[in-house]
Amino acid sequence: MLENAEYITVEELLDQTQKLYDEGAIFCTASCVDLGNEFEVIYHYNLENGLRMKHLRLKIDKNKTVPSISNIYLCASLIENEMQELYQLKLSKIAIDFSGGFLVTKETPKSYMIKAPDYKLIPVERLTAPCQRTCPAGIDVSRYVRLCGEGNYDAALAVIKQAMPFPGILGRVCLAPCESACRQGKCGEAISIKQLKRAAYEYGRYTDTLTTKPTGKKVAVVGSGPAGLAAAYFLTKKGHKVTVFEALPKAGGYMRVGIPEYALPRQILDAEIENVAKLGVEFKLGTAVNSLHSLKEMGFDATLLALGANQGVRRSNIIAAFSGATDVFKKFGLAVENINGSNVLKVDDDTLSTSQEGVFACGDAVNGPTSVIHAVASGKKAAASIDKYLGSDGKWVYESIVAHEPISRDTFLERILPKSKPLSVEYDIKQAKERNEETAGYSREVAAAEGKRCWRCDLEE
Repeated sequence: MLENAEYITVEELLDQTQKLYDEGAIFCTASCVDLGNEFEVIYHYNLENGLRMKHLRLKIDKNKTVPSISNIYLCASLIENEMQELYQLKLSKIAIDFSGGFLVTKETPKSYMIKAPDYKLIPVERLTAPCQRTCPAGIDVSRYVRLCGEGNYDAALAVIKQAMPFPGILGRVCLAPCESACRQGKCGEAISIKQLKRAAYEYGRYTDTLTTKPTGKKVAVVGSGPAGLAAAYFLTKKGHKVTVFEALPKAGGYMRVGIPEYALPRQILDAEIENVAKLGVEFKLGTAVNSLHSLKEMGFDATLLALGANQGVRRSNIIAAFSGATDVFKKFGLAVENINGSNVLKVDDDTLSTSQEGVFACGDAVNGPTSVIHAVASGKKAAASIDKYLGSDGKWVYESIVAHEPISRDTFLERILPKSKPLSVEYDIKQAKERNEETAGYSREVAAAEGKRCWRCDLEE
């Protein structure tokens, strides 16, 4: 509420304004409020050299005219022109009337004062750390690294599993693009994020559970490589019934037949696949799918093609994900294109849907030979699209996992000074990075020490 405000009529405006002028009042500005059928105009004056304010308030029908006070206060013509332009308020006898145009020049013959846009509150958004931004599967990397640093491997494993179902596999064969983005690498050695993922799998305990009710929808997944398995995992988590068809006698695709066992022990692969099966995913092994029509006849509401590309590639664990040939695409009657020498399915970039209704594709079937982590990310994306297609929201349910403040959080001053406090556990980081499955991964103590090296870029951004 305005203090020292006086309600007046339109007929009293000029007399009251002249009285204030004679008393030495300074005109400040005016406000106009649109009340629907009428306007309220408020004139603001400064009294006693700024010690006090005076406000004249009047209401007027929109079809009536307000007399201008600009012959008493010339500066008022600016705000009166603005009220004419913004509110179409009718004013009479303005000392300087721009008739709707303001600061008209030869270069800008129609420059007008315009109404300021309504202010929209921009929500605060948490920026992710560089390691998380580069993770194809969208894992909250800095969070599980911090949890490992606290020795809380159960929670670290839970963080990983909620974004990606195969920490045991990717703790060994992931390309770890997150490590390339780690800021620690600029001043020494990047955090060994992949090794910490493996440590979380080896020392943590987490049981996958189903928290959603069955939807009654059935999905067929053709191919049991990393893309197909990831899609089956997430679709089952949303309550859909998933059946995986695999032409080989065992599930796993190229992870089983292409990646050497010393790099990915088969007991680890089997355990990860078993976890997917325990959720309720049905596997039909040694079963090739030769017709999409046959899947529809079996009552499937959607089909995901997660077949591998024509051939695997080696570039200097780098071994690409692969689970079979793509020659069947033509038999399916689907549009095919060639990418880097591989025949892949043509899909919508956003939804991964193919040229047939209810048929989606992911992994090598779409991208050509890629890494396991990229195949998993593709399967996760396809699962979200299928979930939406089946009438759900395409969003995953995450558990609330409490993580304490990082033990190793440095102040700004400590970061610019030389490090004088050594790690409590001594180890050779470079040597640890070169280890393969023939040697052990990190011990609990080493993993915790490595996790404490994290700078927590997600907090400072």
